[in-house]
Amino acid sequence: RGLVARAHRERDAPRLDLGPIYIPYAADHVYAIAGAMRFIGMEAEVLPPPDAESVAKGEALVSGKECHVYAIMAGDLLRAVERIGPGRTGSYFFFGATAPCLLTQFGDGYRLLLQERGVTNVRVLAPPLEQFIKVLGLRGVLQMWRGLVVIDLLHKWLCQTRPYETRPGS
Repeated sequence: RGLVARAHRERDAPRLDLGPIYIPYAADHVYAIAGAMRFIGMEAEVLPPPDAESVAKGEALVSGKECHVYAIMAGDLLRAVERIGPGRTGSYFFFGATAPCLLTQFGDGYRLLLQERGVTNVRVLAPPLEQFIKVLGLRGVLQMWRGLVVIDLLHKWLCQTRPYETRPGS
């Protein structure tokens, strides 16, 4: 009874309008995160994997003193800004951190990059996992967990069968 009542409260809770939410591709597991976000009513999309163009754009945007991941994700941030376009509101999402890593500063750094370029219609969302779980609620977390497990199983099966392929890539 308690879980059902909680799920109903979470479903009926008002949501902040974040516009479309773009998630940088880091591994196939981001599709489970985007799916869970869509499940609770958010408009979430996974960006394509970084390519040479987005990496070059990101590297041009940063000082070069940051880690390479920061530059790659900065390029993805620019992709999100381009997809959102002027006059629309949207968000760029990635997990923040609570561990001693510079990842805890990525969100503030990207917000500063946007501010310096006069981009005011794009929010950078970098919640720690604990906060993101609260946003998803019980139902959303269950959907995300199911997606993560399925993706893990698919990767496991791929690794188990790939050595026995008669035609590579089939």
